[in-house]
Amino acid sequence: MQEIDENALFGTAETITVYTNQKTNVLIEAIKEAVSFSGSVRTKAGYGMDRHWAEGKKSRSDLTNNELDLSIEGNLLFDIRLAKGIKSFANLGVWYYPLGRNDQHLFTTLTVQGTNLVTNTLQYFETNIMYISFREFFIDANIARAVYLRLGKQVLKWGKGYFWNPSDLVNTDRKDFLDQSDYLNGNYGLKVHVPVKTVFNFYAWSGADNVRNLDELSIAGKAEWVMGRTEVSVSAWAKKHFLPVYGFDFSTRILGADVWGELGISYGANDYRMRSEQQYYIKTNFVETNAIVIAGTNAVIVSGFVIETNSSVKTNYSLFHIRNRWIPRASIGLTKTFRVGGIKDRLSFTGELFYNDGGYRHNVFKDQATRDYIISRGQYSPGRLSQWYAAGFMYFSKLGVQDLDSSLNYIINLTDKSSMASWSLLYKPVFNFDLTMTLAAFTGHLNTEYTTGGNLLSAEIIARLLF
Repeated sequence: MQEIDENALFGTAETITVYTNQKTNVLIEAIKEAVSFSGSVRTKAGYGMDRHWAEGKKSRSDLTNNELDLSIEGNLLFDIRLAKGIKSFANLGVWYYPLGRNDQHLFTTLTVQGTNLVTNTLQYFETNIMYISFREFFIDANIARAVYLRLGKQVLKWGKGYFWNPSDLVNTDRKDFLDQSDYLNGNYGLKVHVPVKTVFNFYAWSGADNVRNLDELSIAGKAEWVMGRTEVSVSAWAKKHFLPVYGFDFSTRILGADVWGELGISYGANDYRMRSEQQYYIKTNFVETNAIVIAGTNAVIVSGFVIETNSSVKTNYSLFHIRNRWIPRASIGLTKTFRVGGIKDRLSFTGELFYNDGGYRHNVFKDQATRDYIISRGQYSPGRLSQWYAAGFMYFSKLGVQDLDSSLNYIINLTDKSSMASWSLLYKPVFNFDLTMTLAAFTGHLNTEYTTGGNLLSAEIIARLLF
């Protein structure tokens, strides 16, 4: 009888087992590589200083109009990548405000006054301490790697501008001048991208925010040509009950500087303007009077009327759309970097000019009633209220030490001459952790755009952890 070679039997079994484990380990590692998780945590402490308090016009112990702002924010980023270019991304934001945050809510009521139907916009404020929201949440797919699709809530790059994007009606969230590194909230829709080699790109967009029927979807398209260092784009946007908006933008490099321009134009305006009308009221009363008149030895009672007239003036406010003329909005800017101390691109400067033909040509915040009406109706958008604006952004890296950077930013409303300036220090003591200190000043006459909040100065400290 032939003896069984146990070593051969178990050796074969052992070999098969090891092979199976290797396949499993490879699969697990592939899954790990396909799914990644990252994010950031930011804690902020800010203090706004009332103009009269900062200028010493009121007691230093009177902090009534000063404001303390505390918050912590987390952004959790999920990235899932599968075969053939299919992937998904999500940015989940969590905000906590220990002191509470007031949110404005607007609603409209209809009342009948005589034979007139009157519309009233009312507001109320709700205090919340916590918010949870997806900033972005989308799926990417493609057709034969020739047509690329992205469906979900997303932030699109639409326009070449740095701070202002007048041709961008796809994104509704805008940069915060004092917190430009913060994530933006996306819009829900479908983006289609068709690249043709490296010389042409076509983008199409269909937006579904606040939509109930298919005919309410917004649509937009953009064609982009790439010619060396120069890019040129034309675009169009349309939606039911809105006027179409046409766009043009370009970017190029001139004398070592990046230069760009952007234009959005429509025949009429989609946003509202405010107008005021003064009505004069005259109230007339006929008052009966009696007088005794002595005529010789007789007393005669004479009756009559006295006319009393009272007049008053009432200012009525309303919203309207500009119609029957072209409304251009345009921005132009440049970025230039400089070598300082032997370090390339150590200093950078960005300047941008913005023209808004649909903006106000005078200071509408001068009158408190006008200001309150615009803000309470949700018609105030910072940096887009008036016709002319300008902004400058300067960044200096490695300020004295390797881990210390500094920035100086400035924005001015050229119509009412109010402005806002901020100076920041960014310190990175260890990898994936940084501290930012920002001081801001709000200058200009009282009751202008950047002074209407009542603060002269503000200070803020942000600690950020990346993982």
